[in-house]
Amino acid sequence: LGAGPGLVAGMGAYTEKWRNNGSLHALLTWATGQDAIAQGVLAGVLAGLLVYLVWKKADPLRASYLLLATLLFLSPNVFPWYLTWLLPFLCFFPHPALLLWSTTVLLSYNVLIRYSTLGTWQYQPELAWLEYLPVFAWLLWQAGKEKQEMLRAKFNQNPSHK
Repeated sequence: LGAGPGLVAGMGAYTEKWRNNGSLHALLTWATGQDAIAQGVLAGVLAGLLVYLVWKKADPLRASYLLLATLLFLSPNVFPWYLTWLLPFLCFFPHPALLLWSTTVLLSYNVLIRYSTLGTWQYQPELAWLEYLPVFAWLLWQAGKEKQEMLRAKFNQNPSHK
């Protein structure tokens, strides 16, 4: 019971003030110029995905995997150890881009070098490009490939095209 107020205050500080190694949150904040807009849009995306998965009666394991991966991509904070939550799901739903991310995320530990020597937490956004660009490029390539395969299968099923 005593941890309640401290826990709520800590979560408030975490969501309002902490920013470290975010991807889509950082991009949307930069594009809109307002953190509150980014948080609102991204919360809407996550809520929309949840509603969609419930409506489609998605397999609970797959739904959990998709929600967690989405949450991590939308979060303003992605510490490398957060991806350990995702790794067990990759045993059931292997995805090369997410496996790649589990290694490129280690670049964000670079911030600890300056922090341990000088006591300053100075995040280097250029490292985020090295971390996220290959991951998002692979995700987009895979999505395009899956869309192409789906269209090809649909085209081959249509008897008027034979």
